Amino acid sequence: MEYMGQTDSKKRFGYAAVLHFDDLSRSRTFRIIGCWVLAFLLFFGLNRQFGNRVPSLRFHKHLISDNNDVLEDVANDVDWSRFAYVQYVTNLPYLCNSLMLFASLQKHNCRAEKLMMYPSSWKLNQTLFGNDSSEHAQARLVNLARDKYGVRLQPVEVMAKSEGDPTWSASYTKLLALNQTDYARVLSLDSDSTVYQCMDELFLLPSAPVVMPRAYYSWPKQPTLGSQFLLVQPKADDFKRVEEAFARAGSGFDMEILNEIYFSHATIISHRGYGLLTGEYKKNPDDHAQYLGSKTEQWDPEAIFNETKYLHFSDWPVKKPWALYSDDPTLMSNAPKCHDKGDCRDRKFWLGFYEDFRIRREEVCGFF
Repeated sequence: MEYMGQTDSKKRFGYAAVLHFDDLSRSRTFRIIGCWVLAFLLFFGLNRQFGNRVPSLRFHKHLISDNNDVLEDVANDVDWSRFAYVQYVTNLPYLCNSLMLFASLQKHNCRAEKLMMYPSSWKLNQTLFGNDSSEHAQARLVNLARDKYGVRLQPVEVMAKSEGDPTWSASYTKLLALNQTDYARVLSLDSDSTVYQCMDELFLLPSAPVVMPRAYYSWPKQPTLGSQFLLVQPKADDFKRVEEAFARAGSGFDMEILNEIYFSHATIISHRGYGLLTGEYKKNPDDHAQYLGSKTEQWDPEAIFNETKYLHFSDWPVKKPWALYSDDPTLMSNAPKCHDKGDCRDRKFWLGFYEDFRIRREEVCGFF
């Protein structure tokens, strides 16, 4: 996407690690030990930095890098079948979104497995339906996920509430990620998003029941954890607590349940790189302190994009990208304005996010 101001792709996707262990480079055993020591030092050192607040972790997202032999050795010794990126789907539009996400994970050669939870009521035999039916499209895309992108298929009973907005009533199904006990760790990503880089390094974080980012846009007035990104160690006991909370829930969302259960003891990961919202690009240049975590750091739209691995579409009142058409007046009327001295980078990136989504949707799913 040249119009988005990308730099050389090799720089974009292959960062050098923060530290180099030249003294350990002669011994593979010592290199591996050194990496784990570094991870634990980061974990305990950075947690102390945040004092008595919610336990926090800002693990450097480039510790697993193709340009760093030391940490590549660790990655090559990992049994990646113990980990999975997980998606849940409950309808055709979100099924296509998930397929796009899995396609991106494959494109970037991510090591962890891929798991799709889909309604057990769906029939996967395409010949049972007419070619123009939504059922045929569903079956085609689910089979495509398995056959082309190596996705493991897991039929589930949809978790839904009759109360509240029907658009999000089945979002509780995401919580089934906590019941995928075939894996030591799963990473659940909302499908109304784009993956720009692998996040395999997260599976190697120190043990924690749940890892989530802050919903940075609500802090400090309303401290909340964001659920668009959820790294969990599936356990039957934890899922039982989730089921009980779901039974009590009224018209809320999965986010409320996760905060109710895990807010006080979740491990917090930095939203920078893992929790960027598209709406951040619509703000004024001096209004990014919540995202940057600093009142003095200058907003650089290109640098922020280059450090981002996972981008979430959130631009109220703009519709989700699959509900728009290319020349939708709502999109253009809500696009960021150019700033002083003709700086239109925010606008170019923001429009580029939507255009990239539209192009990939047609390429992966065959429709928009």
